[in-house]
Amino acid sequence: MVWLDPADVAALPDRVVRLLRDHQVGSDGSGRHLFLPFPDCPCPRGREAATADAMAVVSARLGPVLVVTTGTEQVDEASRGGGGSTEYVASSRPAPTPGTGGRPVLAHGSGRAGDGTGAELRAVAESVERYCAGFWNHSAATRLSGDGADATVTGHLVGRDDPGDVAHPSAPVALPAHAVFLPYPASPTTQDSVGLAAGRSASQARRLALAEAIERRSFWQAVAGRARPVPPGTPCGASPGAGAARDSEVLVWAGDLDHVVACVIRRAPVPPFVTLGLGCATTPGSAVAKARSEGHHVTARLREVCAGGEGPPVGSRMDELLWLLATDMTAGLEVLASLRRRDSVAPEPPTDYAAVDLTTRDVATAGWAVARVVPVTPTN
Repeated sequence: MVWLDPADVAALPDRVVRLLRDHQVGSDGSGRHLFLPFPDCPCPRGREAATADAMAVVSARLGPVLVVTTGTEQVDEASRGGGGSTEYVASSRPAPTPGTGGRPVLAHGSGRAGDGTGAELRAVAESVERYCAGFWNHSAATRLSGDGADATVTGHLVGRDDPGDVAHPSAPVALPAHAVFLPYPASPTTQDSVGLAAGRSASQARRLALAEAIERRSFWQAVAGRARPVPPGTPCGASPGAGAARDSEVLVWAGDLDHVVACVIRRAPVPPFVTLGLGCATTPGSAVAKARSEGHHVTARLREVCAGGEGPPVGSRMDELLWLLATDMTAGLEVLASLRRRDSVAPEPPTDYAAVDLTTRDVATAGWAVARVVPVTPTN
């Protein structure tokens, strides 16, 4: 594959651009895929009409996602709490696209669902969100101020009444670039994709990103014994409830912006000893359902890792904790004791959150929107 500089692409004659498009659309006009230029490429875009096909970003030749593969996995009684069933598992492989920082975008994706189409869409969504996070300075929303580790990007506060809307657009918030873009070469800390989400609208992307950011912040508060209790009268979900595995436990905490965060804990006599699933929503029931779904995914993955003799994952702080819980029973019991605490004398106060629109024009052509939401704290 030959990569062209933007200046070279701008100088290409129309016949070459048409040739590139033919690789995607087909000379007979049948239209297999749209031609999706790189986000910072000056190629003409006005010739392409938008599409409602979310899978238009997948193309073995020129798409941000090269291929999506789907398989099935048997869900056993021990991990789900009922009879066995089949779940579809999809993975998406991105093109080796260099982002703005010169490094390849981290756009591998995975998804699970009760049907193949749903699993594929979740995998593609994960690829799209991480793909967009690798580019900046391609739009007014992603324009950096400064450079290197001190660079910032403008975010806007997420509304309390409607988390899908951005409140106070006239009151911008300066956010560190390394907390928004991924990978950001000048990041002083280990990066992750928490608070990064793709949706079929800007509002949906912000809602999904906000829930993930709140979920993770509340979880680390709980690990430190500083979780906020749910309001009086709110079902805390301390018992497993209907549909839960017999060896699971459910905890619920109050999250920011009127959200509820749930944690489903599963214990086993063999590795992985302890696994966790997290979920965040505006109601306890939805939060617990999300946590159970994620817990199944985490448990299945850690079983494979432990059975295969793989080493600890090299990744985020959360990856390191999940590995510790899976392989060290003593450490797992200590963490569980912190998570169960409900007498914290100094719970963490609520905070605001700010959103940045990371949507690139190529994925927008296929109807995708991407947002990053981060907590607004004294450190950023």
